[in-house]
Amino acid sequence: MVGIAVKMIEIYTLTEERTHAYVGILGDYALRFLQSKAKITNVFAENNAKPIGDGKAKETAYHFPSSRSALEAIGLWYKYAEKRKIQIFARTLHSIEGSEVFDLYLTSAGSLWVKTDHNPSQ
Repeated sequence: MVGIAVKMIEIYTLTEERTHAYVGILGDYALRFLQSKAKITNVFAENNAKPIGDGKAKETAYHFPSSRSALEAIGLWYKYAEKRKIQIFARTLHSIEGSEVFDLYLTSAGSLWVKTDHNPSQ
């Protein structure tokens, strides 16, 4: 009986996590629709992971200026790291300066900085 209860809790937790993820994604699409140049063709279009910067210092942090939202920029960073076979071990929120968030990642390529704009101007 205890095993069934534990399994039900595991299923509930997994369902809750997936629901939060889907709500975040839907919210991201909603924000894209509200941008001035939004069209149905570009709201759902895949963005390429082409960063500016080398990630070696805060001043030269990887930044994805083509991202339409903070969530997309984070996804582009993970896609970029995966393409280059960079393993991510840990992430630390280093600082917030205005609308820019600086994260420091511990990776297989050493410490890498990533800058995310939480108020994209598009």
